[in-house]
This record gives sequence, structure tokens and C-alpha cells, in this order.
Amino acid sequence: MYSIPQSYSLRLERGESQISPIFFHLEVLEKYLNDPRYEIHFDDYSGRLSGGPSEDDYIYIQSFGLAYNEKKERLLMVFLCYLDALHPHDQIQWSRFEYHEKALVAKPYYDNLIGGEWEFPMSYYSAIIEEQIFINQLTFQIFGKPLFKRTFEENKRPIEFNYLQMPTTKNFQSLVLTMDKMLSENIDKSFLEKLLVLRPNLRLDKGSIQTLIELLSDLYKVKSGGTISDLLSPWKKVREHRNKAAHKITVNEYKIELIEQRDDLVKEIYFSMFELRSILQDHPLGAALSLPERLKEKIIEI
Repeated sequence: MYSIPQSYSLRLERGESQISPIFFHLEVLEKYLNDPRYEIHFDDYSGRLSGGPSEDDYIYIQSFGLAYNEKKERLLMVFLCYLDALHPHDQIQWSRFEYHEKALVAKPYYDNLIGGEWEFPMSYYSAIIEEQIFINQLTFQIFGKPLFKRTFEENKRPIEFNYLQMPTTKNFQSLVLTMDKMLSENIDKSFLEKLLVLRPNLRLDKGSIQTLIELLSDLYKVKSGGTISDLLSPWKKVREHRNKAAHKITVNEYKIELIEQRDDLVKEIYFSMFELRSILQDHPLGAALSLPERLKEKIIEI
């Protein structure tokens, strides 16, 4: 027999702690992620949700955080006091996505909100964005042109580029398409033209990644060994995933293994960006720029 769930407001009225952690499957956010009338602001392990199609449908979650179950599947955690702000109808809708088994809140979120610690460690996602910003500064300093057409600091970060996505084939395809737009499709053609002066025998009739590889190969050596082609191979991998998605109709499926596949791909992109930045820093003009404090911070697994 189906029982009507007790509202979160009623649970507070009956004396339950305001900071009782309520866990949800990530699916609870899909409606809002796919509707531009809602705004989700997310920073690696914490976020907030607001907006709606009308005043009657307006929703506001002041804060939510990432959490995990014993299988390492990502979940959402919201303190009971923040759920109290939901319309009674939304409280019922959210309760249908509750996760009732053992789960743990992501440590940085807990430390910030409950422990009162003012440390904000970076994830690999944020580190990629920070590396890209500094790479643009370095290439402008060295060559007079930035490598990338745009960067994605603060509110420019694509919503697809985060930990909130369920491990579905559709969401994985959305992530690789976004990363390809941030990397390969984001290479500034005028930067390549600037470097072509150093290699007049090359032409811009190849793909942007391959052209960049050939232009940089004669100028730099990879610190960790290998070649520039090896260094940028994760960019090629993203492009390959993107091409498969573009030329094949796939059935949207939930696949738990996509969590690890997605995380591994993001890590590979980070280490590629880190190595590229390190190479550029060795240039005499690049050495004049100080490493930003943000890039000195510890990166955490989330």
C-alpha cells in the first residue's frame, strides 16, 4: 500500500533537527538541469538552485552538497531546513527521489558548512578551468595571442561540466561535446596563424589539434618524456568520443561504469593541461608570469 510521504516542513515542526541530512538520487536535478528557466549554480561539491516558469512554480534551495553511497555512486544531500522552503507540492516531488540507505556527505561540503572551515579545495573540473585561464595568459605573454578563444571562469562554466550529471549515455555524450567545445573547437585560429610564421612549410588545412601538435613539437619538449602528440592525446580522445556521438544514434542508458570512465577522462584532460602549462612556463617570457595562488592549491578527488 502506498503511503503519502511526510512533508519536510512537518518534520521540522515535529522537532527534527534543522541540519538532518536528506539524501537524494541525482535524478532529482534532471528536471532543473534540462530547463533553462531554472538556474543551478554549482562549485564542485556544493551548489544552489532557484527559478521556475512562474511565481507559483518558483523553487529555491539555498544550498546542497554532493554525497556518496557505499558503491561510490554520487548522490545529492540537502539539509532539512533548506527543504522547508520548497512548495508543499515540490516537497512531495523531491521525496520520491530520496535515498534511504547509508550515505556520506562529501567532506569539503561538511567541513565548510558544519566545521566552519574556510578552505575551498579544487576538483579536477575546476583545475582544468584554472589551467586554461593561465595557459591563455602565458601564450599571450609569449606569442602575443592567447591559445583559446574564451575561458570559463566563474559563471561562464558550462552546466554540463560538473559532477551533477547522472551516469547515462546521454549525459556522457553531453560532457564530451562540451569538453570538445572547450578545447579543440576553442583553439584560436589567429594563434595558429601567429605560430605558422615559425613553420612556413605548414598550412592550416589540418585539424586544429594536429596543427597545434606540429607547431609546438619543434618549439618544446615534454618534461615527463614522450611527445607533444602524447601530451595532447586526451584532447584527441575527447574528439573521438564526440565524433562517435555525432554520427551514431544511441539509446540513452544508465550505466554505473560511466562514472569511472567520465572521471578518468577529466583527469587525463587535467594532466594534459598541467603539462602544457608547465612547458609554457619554461619559456623565458612565460617565466615572467607568477603561478596563480589557485593553481598551488591541492586538488581533491570528489
